[in-house]
Formats: sequence, C-alpha cells, structure tokens
Amino acid sequence: MLTVRKTAPNRLDLTLDGKLDDAEMMAGLEALITCLDGVESGVMLYRIQNFTMPSFGALTAEIMNLPSIWRMLGRIDRCAVISDVGWIRMAAEFEGMVIPGLAIKSFSPADETAAEAWLNDPA
Repeated sequence: MLTVRKTAPNRLDLTLDGKLDDAEMMAGLEALITCLDGVESGVMLYRIQNFTMPSFGALTAEIMNLPSIWRMLGRIDRCAVISDVGWIRMAAEFEGMVIPGLAIKSFSPADETAAEAWLNDPA
C-alpha cells in the first residue's frame, strides 16, 4: 500500500508498506499529483517498510508515468527516505546524486528524529 499525505503546505509524507500492484501504484501517483499541487521548494518524508518488490503491473505503471513523476520531483527540494533495508537506503542516496535539484538522504527507522531534523533544517 502507498499512502500520500500533505502534512504542511510544503511537506508530503509517503509510506510504502508491503507490495504494490498496478491499481495501488496508480492511486498513489494520483494522490501524489494532487498533494503536490501548489507546492514549491517542498520536502518529503518517505517511509518504506515491509518492502516487497512491486508487481510487474505496478512497475509498468510507474514507467508509463515517468514524465509526470519527473515534473513532480521538480517541486521537491529534499527527501528523507527511512527504511530498514540497506540496499534501499543506498539506492535512495544514489538517486539523490543523479537527480538535479533534489537532495535525498536516507535513514534507518531508529534515526527518524535525525531525518526530521534534516528535513526541517533551513540550510
């Protein structure tokens, strides 16, 4: 399940919990688009828990929506990724190096306070 919540005018909280199918991916992307409306210089807290590889349909839905996803990412300046899976944290940090204008930092669940501090740091 992918849940998306706008918790402040410039902040979104996403939670990916378990396996996604194509319908859940599309619903999550639609919620993300809606929540990002009007956001500029936003921050995002992305929790990934109980990770299971998404279905083929979910991956296809994501690939088909890559242009929209890239446009949405332009509204976000920082993203803190919280996961207990090491390779997910490493992949998130790599994405932060290759996506222009988006700083991504990863944290373990025990470091959620540090993730919040990093997102709230005005620097």
